Amino acid sequence: MPVPKFYLVVVLLLILDGRSALCQTAVPDGWRKVDAEGRLTFYLPPDMEQANVHGIENLYQQYSNGRMKFSFVYEPDAVLAYEDRESQFGRDYQEIKTEVDGRPSFLFIYRRDAAEGRALSHNADVYVGDLPKAQVKLWM
Repeated sequence: MPVPKFYLVVVLLLILDGRSALCQTAVPDGWRKVDAEGRLTFYLPPDMEQANVHGIENLYQQYSNGRMKFSFVYEPDAVLAYEDRESQFGRDYQEIKTEVDGRPSFLFIYRRDAAEGRALSHNADVYVGDLPKAQVKLWM
C-alpha cells in the first residue's frame, strides 16, 4: 500500500511588525511547492533554501532563509512526551488541537529567549498523529 501524502500549506509563525499570520487557506503568490521524496508535499517562500542535513533513519529536512527556519521529521522514532509539553516549551505557550489529513494534530505556539544580542524566537511545532500515545506520523 502506498504511503499517504499529506498536502499541507506550511503553517509558519511569521512575525511581521508584531503581528502573526497563523492560518490561511490559499498558497501565497510566489511560494514554491516542495515534494519530500513522495511522502510529504508542502509550500515554502521562494527564498527558503534547503540545508545540507539529512536524517539517517527517518526523512528529515531543514530549510532556512536567514530570518526563519522550517524543519520536519517524517515518521519520527521519538517524540515529546505529551504530559511534559508545558514544561518543555517556552513563554506564552499555547496548544491548539486540530486535524490534518484525518489525523489528530497538535499545534504548539511558544516563545523562547534567544542568545545574547539576538531577538526573542517565536516558535510553532506541529505534531500530526496521536501525540498522547506517541504515534506521530509527522513532526514539524
